[in-house]
Amino acid sequence: MLRSSIAKGRFENKYSFYIALIVLVLLVVSDYNAFAQTGTGGWYENEDFSGIVTVDSAMISDTNILVISENKIFHNDNVSGEYEEVYSTTETLNAIKATQDLTIVVGDDGFAVMSSDGVDFTDIDFGVTVSSDLLGMAVYETNIWIVGTGGTIMYSNTSGADWSVQSYAANIQLNDADFMNSSRGWIVGNGGVILTTSDLD
Repeated sequence: MLRSSIAKGRFENKYSFYIALIVLVLLVVSDYNAFAQTGTGGWYENEDFSGIVTVDSAMISDTNILVISENKIFHNDNVSGEYEEVYSTTETLNAIKATQDLTIVVGDDGFAVMSSDGVDFTDIDFGVTVSSDLLGMAVYETNIWIVGTGGTIMYSNTSGADWSVQSYAANIQLNDADFMNSSRGWIVGNGGVILTTSDLD
């Protein structure tokens, strides 16, 4: 009788252990999914950005990703890898655009930086004082258009080496730009403004 009770006790303890282990695994998996999975279709949240407000992102290549927060730039050299902070500023960042050869980030008070590798960023020298908030941009080959408040349109056809001013009405906020080639493009702004050009010469 005593031997039977001991055996039964061992069985119940062993059974309880496995139940506890299964519950623990389920809790871990459940917590991971609650944290990581943001929806259906295979979308997952990256833990590196917990508590950070992300603003925009751009892809340099299949394995090089850039993300900007309100005042920082993060780089990831592998889709499933970690994000590393590569740049920070006191200005508010608004937009990022990247190609395989060039990355540009713009922000408030004329803030603009560029990089050839997505890691080392340098200030853009417009050649004139730009104090407007820069909100969007377009890049096509060596051509760059940056737009913002006060009707600001900055243009370069030398990959950012030289710039010219192509401003619109000073009371209009221009939000973004897109170009299908070096001369045909559109700029959109507040108040339903849509600008288009087919000749930049």
